[in-house]
This record gives sequence, C-alpha cells and structure tokens, in this order.
Amino acid sequence: MLDEKLDDLFTQAQFKCMEGDFEGGIAIFSEILEQAPDTVKAYQARAVCYFKQDNATLALQDIETALGKEPENAKLLYQKAAILLKSEKPDDALKTVNKAIEKDSVSPLFYFLRSTVYEKLGKEENANADMSYATMLQKEKTSKLVDW
Repeated sequence: MLDEKLDDLFTQAQFKCMEGDFEGGIAIFSEILEQAPDTVKAYQARAVCYFKQDNATLALQDIETALGKEPENAKLLYQKAAILLKSEKPDDALKTVNKAIEKDSVSPLFYFLRSTVYEKLGKEENANADMSYATMLQKEKTSKLVDW
C-alpha cells in the first residue's frame, strides 16, 4: 500500500496520463517506483502510459515486472494480452487472455479482447461468440467496461 505522499503522486501521475501528458505521468510513476519498488499498481499504470505512447516494449517490461510480483492478477494478464496483440503477437495474446479469463471468468472486457484476438486470427465464429458473451456480461454487471 502506498503512503499518503506516494498516493498523492500516483493520483497526479494518473491525471497527467489522462490529459495526454504521458511523459509527465511516466516521470512521476518512475519517481514512485524509485521510492517504493514493489508497487505493482505503479508498474501497471506506467505500462498504460507507455502503451498509450505506442511503446509496447517498455509497457510489456512493466507488466512483466508487475506479474512477477502478482502472477495471479487477471487485470495484469489482460493488459499483457492487449500489449501482445498490439505488438502483432496474436497467438501469445490469445494464450495470455485465456489465462486472464481463467482467473476472472465474468469480466466482459476480457471477452471483448479475446474477441478482437480471434478476429485477428481469422476465427470469426469464436470472435462473434465472445463479443456476444461480453455484451451479455456487460448488461448483467454494474461495472464499467473500462477499469484502470
């Protein structure tokens, strides 16, 4: 858990990234990680900033570091799959998103991503089935489709 000062920094970094100042957000997340190197959520959030900058290599490094600390974290697996898909590695993305679904079988976002992976692999029937299932789950849940 972050202390109050680092938590404030984390919030500042998130706002910077949401405003499109990815470099600023990355700098603050890096500062947090210098002070608290085991902070999984800082690695995860910095990876999102890298991902939005189209820097899949650094995004994947941060997600791998976070997964090293929390290997059962379904959201981290989801993010890794998204990075792999963007890196044109759909087979690896499929394996990873399947692991995420094993950990959390009711997240519509995971099925939406897997639908996109199946589409990339030319498996239209699987893609359509997952898209339908994601839609059904979303209608049943009160959670938002995007959660970071």
